[in-house]
Amino acid sequence: MRPDTSELFFDDIGSYPLPRAVRLDGLSQMEYLQLVKETLAQKMAAGVEVPTYPQFRDMIKMFMQPIENAENQESPYLIKREAAEILELQAITPGQNVRVCVTGPVELYLHAFGATNYTDILYNLARSVARFLGSGRWSQ
Repeated sequence: MRPDTSELFFDDIGSYPLPRAVRLDGLSQMEYLQLVKETLAQKMAAGVEVPTYPQFRDMIKMFMQPIENAENQESPYLIKREAAEILELQAITPGQNVRVCVTGPVELYLHAFGATNYTDILYNLARSVARFLGSGRWSQ
């Protein structure tokens, strides 16, 4: 029997363990998106009204890999608007509300450059993160 959670306040931060025997490097994009969809359904079945998409991938890499890809760049560390997409959001059904996990530009900068002082790069990373937040059908 499920306990009454009407008076229980809880939050969903996004981090989520992979199912046993599942490895990300062995999944196709379609299989990965299906895993995200199933995990969102599990969270909602557990009573989370607005789940955060499951954070299976490394947060820094999921933003830096597309940003650092020369084909995606408008200028160094500034991603083109059309390339700024959070893959996991493709698993969202239209009308479904989700919370989004996003890293900040300072974390991206420190990971890539440490304690150096390239303010132009930090500024471009900040603009890139903003482009991830403003892209796609989910931002409307």
